[in-house]
Amino acid sequence: MTHDAELMRLCLEFDALHIEWLSYFEDGANYIVDEDERETVTEPISERLRIHLDRICGIKATTPAGIIFRARTLARWDENYPSYSSSPYWLERMLGAILRDALEVQV
Repeated sequence: MTHDAELMRLCLEFDALHIEWLSYFEDGANYIVDEDERETVTEPISERLRIHLDRICGIKATTPAGIIFRARTLARWDENYPSYSSSPYWLERMLGAILRDALEVQV
């Protein structure tokens, strides 16, 4: 498997884990009201997310598709990225534009 194929696979798995993790919070399909009980369920998912993140960040993307997959995963994680477009900070504005474009471009 190429580096980018592995990166894309990990990004897709990370996205799925993130959706599962979110489902246990308010407005989620599996919402658990009690914080201690919710943490018991979500902590193993969080650990898997951390492991995936380490692997995703450890792989160098070698194609535009690999870079886009990584940016899409970041955009899906950070739901506030659209607000970056009006940020006074250059880095946030640029990051917001990159994330916006990554979600819209066809791969």
